[in-house]
Amino acid sequence: MQNIHKLKKRSGEIVPFDESKIVNAIKSAFRDVRGSDYDEEARKITAIVVERLAPMFKEGAPTPCVEDVQDLVERGIMEAGYFDVAKSYILYRYEHEKRREEKKKEVIEKIEEGALMVEKRNGAREKFSMEKLKRALT
Repeated sequence: MQNIHKLKKRSGEIVPFDESKIVNAIKSAFRDVRGSDYDEEARKITAIVVERLAPMFKEGAPTPCVEDVQDLVERGIMEAGYFDVAKSYILYRYEHEKRREEKKKEVIEKIEEGALMVEKRNGAREKFSMEKLKRALT
């Protein structure tokens, strides 16, 4: 029985766990490398991932994050013998991590330059202010 209910995204947001996202990611990796979804294999690997993920969801334990799931997906694909697909999946993760880091740098640069704009509740736009943010948080 699956006791997996929530998952932590990279942003820190807690969202409902969705097993179909794992299946789709694995199918996408197979499609990219082998030209076919390998639907049955994707579902078998997903079942193994979910089985291994379930113990991480013990009551009182921290909510597992998306990286935990992706690590298990990599391992599951490799253990199933699809090393070429696992390699593609790993490279995909790496490239997306690089893009996220680049976006973070861009935001930091905009903050430092005073070019980052925020939209207020009333729809007005103004420059981001670290001081305003600190005051609001305290």
